[in-house]
Amino acid sequence: MNKGKVIVLGGGVIGLCSAYYLKNSGFEVTILDKGDFSSGTSFGNAGMIVPSHFVPLAQPGMIAKGIKWMFDAESPFYVKPRFSRSLLDWGWKFYQHSSEKHVKGAAQLLKELNLESKKLYVSLCDQLEDIKIDEKGLIMYCQTQRALDEEAALADQAMKLGLKAVVMDNQQLNDLDSNLTLDVKGGVYFPEDAFFSPKLFLEKLKSDLKAAGVKMVSHVDDLKFVVHEDLKSIDTNQGLFSADQFVISAGVWTGKLAQFLGLNIPMQPGKGYSFTLEHPVETPSICSILTEAKVAVTPMSEGLRFAGTMEIGALNFDVDQRRVHGIKKSIGKYFPSFKMTDFNEAKIWTGLRPCSPDGLPYIGRTKKLPNVLLATGHGMMGMSLGPITGKLITEIAANQSPGIEISKLAVERFH
Repeated sequence: MNKGKVIVLGGGVIGLCSAYYLKNSGFEVTILDKGDFSSGTSFGNAGMIVPSHFVPLAQPGMIAKGIKWMFDAESPFYVKPRFSRSLLDWGWKFYQHSSEKHVKGAAQLLKELNLESKKLYVSLCDQLEDIKIDEKGLIMYCQTQRALDEEAALADQAMKLGLKAVVMDNQQLNDLDSNLTLDVKGGVYFPEDAFFSPKLFLEKLKSDLKAAGVKMVSHVDDLKFVVHEDLKSIDTNQGLFSADQFVISAGVWTGKLAQFLGLNIPMQPGKGYSFTLEHPVETPSICSILTEAKVAVTPMSEGLRFAGTMEIGALNFDVDQRRVHGIKKSIGKYFPSFKMTDFNEAKIWTGLRPCSPDGLPYIGRTKKLPNVLLATGHGMMGMSLGPITGKLITEIAANQSPGIEISKLAVERFH
């Protein structure tokens, strides 16, 4: 049964997962992408699926850290100072949501979204040939007692939410992953997290979508929206595309596209970097985060990937070598077998995460144009929340009640 035509703007993990569930639900789907479906933020990230990440970016202490780290070119979190009305507005909203009340209200929802997304990933990887999802969990490595105390408190919150979390000392961590030489005070193990290779997954998903009849149009630019009461079509350099419903999942560019439709969707790009060692001196068996440095470490089929930094406000793909140096310098502090020279030939990748001011994604219909749906603003959790976002978008497009209560993710909540 054909439920109508849907155009998905954006070929990252959110757009591809949305297309997958829409197609399986009976919609005719076309995906438009500004690139060639082979790059973008989804392809170079840490590949982590993280129920443990139930605390949004907007949280107590982040403003103070941001101010402190503004004077450190190698810091893990950085707000690029510039005069911008949109950045000031975003920053004010971020400040308003950096509270215990907001974190408490968001935690249950983020946990539920991530757990359900993990289940969907397991099912998807079973259907897509040669894709393996590793369900060994995630370790938060801590160098200092202060960081370990903070992570232990977070583990306590996690357990109150029904998640599994284990505080471990250095010896227990060595026993858990004997592949690594460690120099840490201790850490927290979250056994319900998972990891995989995002590039392999997305390549297989694209192949599956094409085989199922989903049209994929690349290098789409010069978009002009044709609106008469609702959105009728999109005129582009690749032709005119008409549909019954439209899903905008264009990452950091969603905010600008929404403006063309008269919608205010506060968003800032959060630049991050990653690099992959094909032949590392040691390969862990479990993914991890170097807590103080905010660096993610993931073993993949392509090699060992390191990813880090959050640079708010830079809408470009320029590589700041100082920030990359900060990532590289931090690794040896936790894993002493790694030397700076090990990273000399590593190719640096950079991506832009779409960050909402409250640290929660935008998922749902717009009130102004009811046939336009948004799926964006996932920040660092885009890969983790890809499948559940696609499933929710499909339920909304089919006029069904979403399987999860998502009023906190309302698209126009800042209007």
